[in-house]
Amino acid sequence: MRYDKMLTLTLAQIRFCAEEVEKQQDGPLAVYDMCNAFGYVLSLHGAVLAPYGICGIAQIVVPSNKGFRQIPVTFDNRLGGVAPENIERQLEFLCKADITPEEFYQRFEEIHPFEDGNGRVGAILYNFHRGLMDAPVAPPMFE
Repeated sequence: MRYDKMLTLTLAQIRFCAEEVEKQQDGPLAVYDMCNAFGYVLSLHGAVLAPYGICGIAQIVVPSNKGFRQIPVTFDNRLGGVAPENIERQLEFLCKADITPEEFYQRFEEIHPFEDGNGRVGAILYNFHRGLMDAPVAPPMFE
């Protein structure tokens, strides 16, 4: 999915997107897609995000994403993330949870709902929940 109605982003927002993409060692098109996803979330004007809204963000961040992942994932040569059949339910619970942005981000990354782009989507959601879309920051690192 391409979202080509990118709002005018500030230099700080573009830099944030570029730095997040660089962490994934991805290229210029990925920066463009990340900026578009960031602009899309800005266009929501604070609307509450639900699982399929998050899925839409992921499809802008990585246009080849076709929705929630249908395969298991591994981190550091060990199985990680929740089972594919539990992703939607876990995201619904997460979206309704009364937790800090840091806890939201950590749990989102643990769920790992997409085949690609989880870190970039998580970084956008972290800033959305912190109210830092105007001056985004990198999310915390978790072990």
